[in-house]
Amino acid sequence: MKDLLKHPATAATATAGTLFGVFQLDAIAVLLTWGWGNLGQLFYMATLLVSSSSILPVTQRTAAKVVGALAFLLLLKLGIEARKQVNKRLEETES
Repeated sequence: MKDLLKHPATAATATAGTLFGVFQLDAIAVLLTWGWGNLGQLFYMATLLVSSSSILPVTQRTAAKVVGALAFLLLLKLGIEARKQVNKRLEETES
């Protein structure tokens, strides 16, 4: 079992299967929507996790991976929002 979970794709599939088994799809959609909307706050909270990893049962390496993933998602979200603003300004100037 441990060998199967060492691969990221297998671990992600197992986690998704467990979540879908425990929660209904509506609950998962609400959690994902909330997480996307509050991604900035989640990122800043995760940065605190890195500095306090010595007192928590999380290694600093694991905390850094979480912060990196959240930073990538936050950058993606900000890029999407910036693209929407650029498109809106371009449409306003063409009219």
